Amino acid sequence: MRRATLARGIILPVLALVFGCSEGDRQWSTAPGGPQDQTVDDPCGEVTSVRLLAGQTIDVGSVTVANDGTELCVTYQTSGDWTLVETHLDIRLTLGDVPQTRSGNPKVGKFTYSHKNLGHATSDEYCFLLEDLGYTAGTDLVVAAHAVVERVVDGQVQQNETAWGEGPEFPGNSWAMYLGHQVQECNDPGPFEEGDFTTYPQSEWGEDCVDGSQASCYLLDHWDGCLGSGEEGGEILVGCPIGGNFVSFTDPYALQDYLPLFNEALQSQPLLQSYFNPVVVADEEGESREGGEGGELLGQVLALTLSLTFDACDPDFGASDLALGDLVVCSDASPFNGMTVSQVLQEANNFLGGCGSSFTADELTAALAAINQSFVPGQSVGSYLCLPDGGNE
Repeated sequence: MRRATLARGIILPVLALVFGCSEGDRQWSTAPGGPQDQTVDDPCGEVTSVRLLAGQTIDVGSVTVANDGTELCVTYQTSGDWTLVETHLDIRLTLGDVPQTRSGNPKVGKFTYSHKNLGHATSDEYCFLLEDLGYTAGTDLVVAAHAVVERVVDGQVQQNETAWGEGPEFPGNSWAMYLGHQVQECNDPGPFEEGDFTTYPQSEWGEDCVDGSQASCYLLDHWDGCLGSGEEGGEILVGCPIGGNFVSFTDPYALQDYLPLFNEALQSQPLLQSYFNPVVVADEEGESREGGEGGELLGQVLALTLSLTFDACDPDFGASDLALGDLVVCSDASPFNGMTVSQVLQEANNFLGGCGSSFTADELTAALAAINQSFVPGQSVGSYLCLPDGGNE
């Protein structure tokens, strides 16, 4: 059955006023076996997330690939002043199957899927039924994610660039890139119910507190009660404070302003020094963060540390008598399979602080992102974690 999908675009407010937005302006795809008008709210296993690079070196956002038991979704997300004009996507089992010239450069116009006239959206998403694509758990995919992006300041286009989801380069003489994703296996979520545990992604810890129900509001309201205040006030400390470098936050407002942290570094790296209440620095080239060399991994570590801290302090943060940190990774595709949440976080802290870890930055970032998405209020309970008795039976 042929189904259509809406190109999900979040229009910048200023541009919505200038250009307008109506149902007739939206882009639909009707390719057989093509994208579906749905999304992966509860991804299985680990999520693949890479930078969206423009002009070969400019970090303009991210490309994320995730799947649940039914669908696979590819999401483009821009950052800063960058917006999406159009996107092109091709997903294959081998690199040789991606449309290319004889010299090995990708033929973007021949890619299977495209969304055009996005109207300066900040995000765009393609979702596919795994059954239609014929992909099963463990299948290795080649994803070629191309975009045309523009930097818009005060409603005026300042720069136009070609962009690719970061990864190895095509064999031709261009800088075009592709990325890989392995279709993740989905586990039975078992006895977990909404409210047993609570986690939040770093974007929710860092958003403005508006209505009192947000994670950012909880952070501000419960900081003193759980961590203390005044001269004897507590701190959120990540990294390796003994023998390495670390990041210390003693001010909840500073931490809220600091998050989320995405794509700050080429790749998450160990901290170059220790930082106390690091800040966001703005200049003519954009924003940067003190400690930004830690990249997305630093943001994911801070988010999980907050969840573990409040889980231990506030009985209303999660209804279960078990500690969030004692839950176990139960994804066969994960290198952390069988490790507890606390053990995974410790490995990430060791890496950030320069104390050493046998895991890579990408492995740690993907694992913490999956954990931070496991028990988000209002969303389906994730399948990446199990009870400490060895499963979700």
